[in-house]
Amino acid sequence: MVQAALIGLHAATAPVAGAVAGSYYRQMGGVHWVRNVLLTAGVAAVPLGSAFCVANSVAAAHGSTQALPAGTIVAIAAIWGAVTLPLTVVGGVVGKNRR
Repeated sequence: MVQAALIGLHAATAPVAGAVAGSYYRQMGGVHWVRNVLLTAGVAAVPLGSAFCVANSVAAAHGSTQALPAGTIVAIAAIWGAVTLPLTVVGGVVGKNRR
Protein backbone atom coordinates (compact mmCIF):
# COMPACT_ATOMS: atom_id res chain seq x y z
CA MET A 1 0.00 0.00 0.00
CA VAL A 2 2.76 2.44 0.90
CA GLN A 3 4.64 1.60 -2.30
CA ALA A 4 1.59 2.47 -4.41
CA ALA A 5 1.23 5.79 -2.61
CA LEU A 6 4.88 6.61 -3.19
CA ILE A 7 4.64 5.76 -6.87
CA GLY A 8 1.53 7.95 -7.18
CA LEU A 9 3.22 10.81 -5.35
CA HIS A 10 6.30 10.52 -7.55
CA ALA A 11 4.14 10.58 -10.69
CA ALA A 12 2.12 13.54 -9.39
CA THR A 13 5.22 15.64 -8.71
CA ALA A 14 6.96 14.77 -12.00
CA PRO A 15 5.56 17.77 -13.94
CA VAL A 16 6.70 20.13 -11.20
CA ALA A 17 10.19 18.62 -11.25
CA GLY A 18 10.35 18.96 -15.03
CA ALA A 19 9.12 22.55 -14.98
CA VAL A 20 11.56 23.65 -12.31
CA ALA A 21 14.48 21.87 -13.99
CA GLY A 22 13.58 23.28 -17.41
CA SER A 23 13.17 26.79 -16.08
CA TYR A 24 16.44 26.80 -14.15
CA TYR A 25 18.29 25.23 -17.05
CA ARG A 26 17.00 27.91 -19.45
CA GLN A 27 17.91 30.68 -16.99
CA MET A 28 21.47 29.34 -16.86
CA GLY A 29 21.74 29.40 -20.65
CA GLY A 30 21.58 25.65 -21.24
CA VAL A 31 20.95 24.41 -24.77
CA HIS A 32 20.59 20.63 -24.23
CA TRP A 33 17.22 20.78 -22.50
CA VAL A 34 16.17 17.26 -23.58
CA ARG A 35 19.16 15.75 -21.78
CA ASN A 36 18.32 17.88 -18.75
CA VAL A 37 14.73 16.64 -18.63
CA LEU A 38 15.74 13.00 -19.02
CA LEU A 39 18.29 13.35 -16.24
CA THR A 40 15.63 14.99 -14.08
CA ALA A 41 13.32 12.03 -14.64
CA GLY A 42 15.97 9.40 -13.99
CA VAL A 43 18.31 10.84 -11.38
CA ALA A 44 16.25 9.51 -8.47
CA ALA A 45 14.16 6.79 -10.10
CA VAL A 46 16.95 4.73 -11.66
CA PRO A 47 19.22 4.33 -8.61
CA LEU A 48 16.29 3.76 -6.24
CA GLY A 49 14.66 1.33 -8.65
CA SER A 50 17.91 -0.57 -9.05
CA ALA A 51 18.38 -0.82 -5.28
CA PHE A 52 14.79 -2.00 -4.95
CA CYS A 53 15.31 -4.71 -7.58
CA VAL A 54 18.43 -5.98 -5.82
CA ALA A 55 16.68 -6.02 -2.43
CA ASN A 56 13.64 -7.72 -3.93
CA SER A 57 15.83 -10.35 -5.62
CA VAL A 58 17.55 -11.14 -2.33
CA ALA A 59 14.16 -11.39 -0.59
CA ALA A 60 12.83 -13.69 -3.31
CA ALA A 61 15.96 -15.88 -3.16
CA HIS A 62 15.38 -16.37 0.57
CA GLY A 63 11.71 -17.19 0.08
CA SER A 64 10.35 -14.08 1.78
CA THR A 65 6.67 -13.33 1.45
CA GLN A 66 7.52 -9.62 1.12
CA ALA A 67 9.17 -10.11 -2.27
CA LEU A 68 7.13 -8.74 -5.15
CA PRO A 69 6.54 -10.91 -8.21
CA ALA A 70 8.34 -10.05 -11.44
CA GLY A 71 5.07 -8.97 -13.08
CA THR A 72 4.54 -6.32 -10.43
CA ILE A 73 8.02 -4.95 -10.94
CA VAL A 74 7.42 -4.77 -14.70
CA ALA A 75 4.13 -2.95 -14.01
CA ILE A 76 5.91 -0.43 -11.80
CA ALA A 77 8.53 0.16 -14.52
CA ALA A 78 5.72 0.55 -17.09
CA ILE A 79 3.99 3.14 -14.90
CA TRP A 80 7.25 5.07 -14.66
CA GLY A 81 7.79 4.89 -18.43
CA ALA A 82 4.21 5.60 -19.46
CA VAL A 83 3.19 8.17 -16.84
CA THR A 84 6.09 9.73 -14.96
CA LEU A 85 8.51 10.15 -17.86
CA PRO A 86 6.01 11.92 -20.18
CA LEU A 87 4.78 14.14 -17.34
CA THR A 88 8.36 15.16 -16.62
CA VAL A 89 8.90 15.97 -20.29
CA VAL A 90 5.71 18.05 -20.41
CA GLY A 91 6.80 19.91 -17.30
CA GLY A 92 10.24 20.46 -18.82
CA VAL A 93 8.77 21.94 -21.99
CA VAL A 94 6.53 24.24 -19.95
CA GLY A 95 9.45 25.31 -17.77
CA LYS A 96 11.74 25.88 -20.77
CA ASN A 97 9.17 28.07 -22.53
CA ARG A 98 8.05 30.03 -19.46
CA ARG A 99 9.17 33.65 -19.40
